[in-house]
Amino acid sequence: MIADEQFQLDFQAVFEDIFGWGIEIGDDDGPATVEGWDSLAQIRLVHELESRFDVRLPDAALLEEQSVGSLRALVLEHAG
Repeated sequence: MIADEQFQLDFQAVFEDIFGWGIEIGDDDGPATVEGWDSLAQIRLVHELESRFDVRLPDAALLEEQSVGSLRALVLEHAG
């Protein structure tokens, strides 16, 4: 899988599903900058990313603080 336009749209849609439509996020955004990004939201994000992109992310994705960019990199790294 490459980070093409459709991937970017689908990736953005995961965050919109969790945090609300029209959310503006950048690669450096994370729990400190996105309202509502708490531990439960982190679990929901990881689960939704795994489901949407058919990947299995490492458990550290649930436990360590992530940014939008680090989650994108993890999805791309673990995609077929």
